[in-house]
Amino acid sequence: MGTDTNLAIDPNATASQSSDHRPNAIPELDVSLARAHGAPRVRGRMRATPEDFRVVEDLGFEASGSGEHWFVTLTKRRRNTMDVARALARVAEVKESDVSFAGLKDRDACTTQTFSVQVPGTRTPDWAALEDDGLRIETVARHQKKLRRGSLRGNRFVLTLRDCEGDRDAVSERIAVLGAQGVPNYFGEQRFGRNGQNLTRAAQWLCHGSGRVRREQRSFLISAARSYLFNLVSSARVETGMWARALTGDVLMFEGSQSQIRFDASDPSIIERMQAGDLHVTGPLPGGASRALLAEHEAALLETAVLAPWEAWIAGLARARVEAARRPLRVYPQGLAAHWPDAQTLVLEFALPAGAYATTLLAELGVFTSAECTTPQTF
Repeated sequence: MGTDTNLAIDPNATASQSSDHRPNAIPELDVSLARAHGAPRVRGRMRATPEDFRVVEDLGFEASGSGEHWFVTLTKRRRNTMDVARALARVAEVKESDVSFAGLKDRDACTTQTFSVQVPGTRTPDWAALEDDGLRIETVARHQKKLRRGSLRGNRFVLTLRDCEGDRDAVSERIAVLGAQGVPNYFGEQRFGRNGQNLTRAAQWLCHGSGRVRREQRSFLISAARSYLFNLVSSARVETGMWARALTGDVLMFEGSQSQIRFDASDPSIIERMQAGDLHVTGPLPGGASRALLAEHEAALLETAVLAPWEAWIAGLARARVEAARRPLRVYPQGLAAHWPDAQTLVLEFALPAGAYATTLLAELGVFTSAECTTPQTF
């Protein structure tokens, strides 16, 4: 497309986030987001134990049974993904770079996911040596290729919410709305690190180039910055009621695909497919030049106005050779179901596509405090 970023920044645009518009200024960070479906219907606690937040990864394919990459599917409790990857490298006696996975999973949860470990030859590591009170091997099989980031269909969730207070009928009505209309496809706050530390570090690195950043950290900082900027645009669209409806010049993305088209209000089939959930309005993941479509007209004006205070971030992303991309503003939970084991406990079950966050759905249902997971349960 021949542009430095996926947004043409208008120097005369109104900056709603900060009045300080100097190129190297860092606007005030604010992770609060607009909600699409109104006031919360329930209050309660989440993650009282890791077992209250269960996640099962769905790769969408099976290991072939042959090849030099071991696919190790395991269930972890109170372990983050990177720690498990390092443990796999030690057991397999390979470099950490020989271990890969499709996506990061929550630490304070009980999650089942697959790692690939490249072990050339016929050697079979002692995978059972990994197991302890917080880690259990489910299956091990060989495959020809390594797992790559994002190469999964999605995740299945079973969430137990405790000490719930709210009208059950109102909760049921809201759950039905979420299933029928979807939720904003915000990035979860966990993307930004504890107390937003990833954002603070990203701001210093992108704007001022301060501090040495290792390759692994670089990925986290880039991801945090782009996610935050996407959330800003998404929240602005939610505030105006235009997160599921298109503006002139919007870029649309097909459900389950990265294919994009330009919104055409004169084409009734596009409107019908949007209403059916087959097409979604997108927001920007800023970066440098790419083949992604650019927003135009009304959509571009909105994005430009929201992101004007963040020119330095976007320029930093371009310098880091990050390609601009688009992400749907809406996501539909699949198979959303709920039941009450008792008067104060609500259990939700649903699936989300890769890259979507369960906490975003919860935020459209109610307000849930997250307890420290200290209960010494084992498998």
